[in-house]
Amino acid sequence: MYGTLFVAPLMTWCMRQAVVDDQLEANTLHLMRLCPQAWVSKVEETVFENMPTEYGPVSLRWKLSADGRTLDVKLHAKWRNAPGRIVLHKPAVAGVEQIVVNGKPQPASDFEIQAEEIAAGANGD
Repeated sequence: MYGTLFVAPLMTWCMRQAVVDDQLEANTLHLMRLCPQAWVSKVEETVFENMPTEYGPVSLRWKLSADGRTLDVKLHAKWRNAPGRIVLHKPAVAGVEQIVVNGKPQPASDFEIQAEEIAAGANGD
């Protein structure tokens, strides 16, 4: 895949789709569906900021707690047209017992988030 003009855009698109996927299912935004384990860290926060979607830009940040049992996720969006469903998928990381989204605890499994619960702006402003 080296040596063509299409490699960098294709790889960037694939990485975005792994975390912010607005193409899989009509009127649905899937988050962290194919998130690599290497992107879930106790040391570094992973940041996808102002990612373009057909619904408007979405910012997603996450970091694993020091004990590895809680995944803290911050999700913000500037909806042009909010999706009917938002599904946050639990990353395939052993030991995660809870996912906290914008301060709200959730079980460590795939779950839906209401678009109205998402703060506007990349930093919630």
